[in-house]
Amino acid sequence: MSHPALAFIGFGEAGQALAGGFRSEGVAPIAAWDILFPDAQGGLRLRAAAERVGVRMGRDAPDAVRGADIVFSAVTAASNLEAAGQAAPGLSGAQFYVELNSVSPDRKRAAKIVGSRARFVGMAVMAPVHPLRHKTPVLVSGPAAADIVPLLARCGMDVQEVGSDVGAAAAIKMVRSVMVKGLGALTQECFLAARRAGVEDRIIASLTQSFPMIDWAKFADYHLERMATHGLRRAAEMRDVCETLESLGVEPALTRGTVIREQRTGEARLKDKFGGKVPEDRGAVLDALIGQGREPLV
Repeated sequence: MSHPALAFIGFGEAGQALAGGFRSEGVAPIAAWDILFPDAQGGLRLRAAAERVGVRMGRDAPDAVRGADIVFSAVTAASNLEAAGQAAPGLSGAQFYVELNSVSPDRKRAAKIVGSRARFVGMAVMAPVHPLRHKTPVLVSGPAAADIVPLLARCGMDVQEVGSDVGAAAAIKMVRSVMVKGLGALTQECFLAARRAGVEDRIIASLTQSFPMIDWAKFADYHLERMATHGLRRAAEMRDVCETLESLGVEPALTRGTVIREQRTGEARLKDKFGGKVPEDRGAVLDALIGQGREPLV
């Protein structure tokens, strides 16, 4: 049975990871459009990635999506409505438009209106796209979700349908992020204080005594790296989480603090400081934050 033709609007980390995984399954053709493609310098890395993976670069968004069976929107959270609008002229009623960006349920529903020429599916990516790439677990929702599941499974995706509301998958991801991203922010705050107080080892020992099922050293290493690498993107996601909570009548009192810590950590630009890759080393990350005077103080 043949694979569906795919297209990506946005070819950053998520788009590249998914496209590369699909190509390893023999999925073709795959096309892509990114607003940076025409930029001589800014788009160099993205164009090289497209050529390496074997992805056709569209002249614009409509050109990239024409002829695709499934279109994935993989842009920054703030750009999801703009991306849907750019792709719309090239969409048809037979295509699936998969909104996989980390945005609130309401923004998923708004994108459905903009991209209404296609069969709209809300998707939530439930784990980092590396190392699993296209096999990263995802949830899908919307009236067309049940129809797209076998197509995505044929491409090797780990996919589960969770309802007919296009915002249902996003609601699960957004509410989950309260805990996942909140734990990261709380971990950073705890270990920044422990580092400054000179009691880091004792804090780890005490936490281990209270919660022996967690390797606290590795837990801190992981969460501090994720914040340092993806702080700005995660801050944008957590703003949508705040909107989601407010729409549910829940005050995002603690989640607002998560936004602040993610934003200020991202603004520290530690990825550049570490030569393009932040190590999973809490000591190095904490020292970098404290040493450059960019500790994300609330």
